[in-house]
Amino acid sequence: MIPKDFITEWRKHAPWVQDVQVEQDLVICRALVDIFSRPALRRALAFRGGTALYKLHVRPAARQGHLLARARALPYANDCMRAALLALLAVLAAGCSKMDVSRPPPLVQAPSAAAAVPPPPPAAVVPPSRAATPSEIETTTVTNIGVHIGGGPNDAATKAPVRDSIAPHFKYFGKCYELVEVKKRGDVGVDLLIEPEGGAARVSNPRVLGLRGDAFKECVVAEFGKVRFQKMRHGKTMASYSLRFAPKDPP
Repeated sequence: MIPKDFITEWRKHAPWVQDVQVEQDLVICRALVDIFSRPALRRALAFRGGTALYKLHVRPAARQGHLLARARALPYANDCMRAALLALLAVLAAGCSKMDVSRPPPLVQAPSAAAAVPPPPPAAVVPPSRAATPSEIETTTVTNIGVHIGGGPNDAATKAPVRDSIAPHFKYFGKCYELVEVKKRGDVGVDLLIEPEGGAARVSNPRVLGLRGDAFKECVVAEFGKVRFQKMRHGKTMASYSLRFAPKDPP
């Protein structure tokens, strides 16, 4: 719940009758600022709809904006964008009581459309009737550079269920690489606590070396969470697993 004083302060920017309306306007503005302050999300999303019209052009607003309508500028980033947005909005929800409302967010100052809306997407390389699939966007190489089984044994047979379960997800990890701020080689490692019968693992301690982008890190962690592991050979297993990402050399 946002403190009453914050809602009162924000009313000068959102002159609605009910406090709940002002509170909703404050949350929307804070979410917009945080979303479009992240380069990866700013490049991949476009702000549209009635709320965009009233926030950027019509002053004062003729009605209250209720929704954040967004469109994907990069069609192949859908899963990664969803994971990154959910993680970001969860952080915002947890930090509502700490919002800074001493000045209005930049987005409510009616910037030009060119500054507020990302550039148009690149020319389509697939029929417009469907989005591009991972196999059609091969811009990244993803390789496993290490598996360590906590407490051992660390033989090939013990590691095999871990490696074999994750391998089909490489193409989706490659999609996450589109969220990296600077495309270069880098590594990501996580710890995976896997139950004896397999299934979803508990993902912890994500570590990134050489790559920047919170959305990228969140996307990779989310993809590890989608892996359904095979039955482990030696009961409950803690595995440290590392991936290397690199831009694919042009043909």
